[in-house]
Amino acid sequence: MNWLVELIVKSAQKEYGRATKSLATAWGFILFEVLVPAGVLLAGLGLEHFVGIDRLLNLRFEVEVGIRLALFAPLFIVGQAFIVWTMTDQLRLSGGTPAFKVPPKRLLVAGPFQYCRNPMIFGYLLYYYGLAFLFASPVALFGFYPALNLLALYVIIEVEEVELEQRFGEDYLAYKARVNRMIPQSPALRRWLRSRRASRESPPESIDHERPSS
Repeated sequence: MNWLVELIVKSAQKEYGRATKSLATAWGFILFEVLVPAGVLLAGLGLEHFVGIDRLLNLRFEVEVGIRLALFAPLFIVGQAFIVWTMTDQLRLSGGTPAFKVPPKRLLVAGPFQYCRNPMIFGYLLYYYGLAFLFASPVALFGFYPALNLLALYVIIEVEEVELEQRFGEDYLAYKARVNRMIPQSPALRRWLRSRRASRESPPESIDHERPSS
């Protein structure tokens, strides 16, 4: 994946106009908001309907529509909130876009990025799993979407983290050390956990007991 790292690093050195940034953002949004989830979901439903793979693997998803909607709604709302928040901050503050072809020029550590290093991917995963619940597709829920999750994790580790370290150096390493990769965590909770860890690792204070004089 070195070629992709080099491509992103070189792309970050270029200047892009507003039209290019808007087009890259719109294409990425359509791809991951519509095409990818729809394609994966249709593939899962097709395998279940025409092949019966869910019956072969004993994967049954018999849940009432109301319950499925109740599961989908919070996943969709929270997921879309993270997606839109991340996209807006990258467009306004980073000098680039969420797309690899027009990457951010500045390291963002505030906003959604203070909770996890990949808030947009976290949002999309919530959205995708919510769709699997809504359409009652066990193949998508237990097969295709977890595979997408692993693929995203591989790209993050092998491409994104490598190129960010090359471009931002110690600033990124410090940010990486204190903020989770994909699971959000509040800064207050992070500080509390860090203090607890430090208190456990610090050696106990020694107490000198003076012997009484005779």
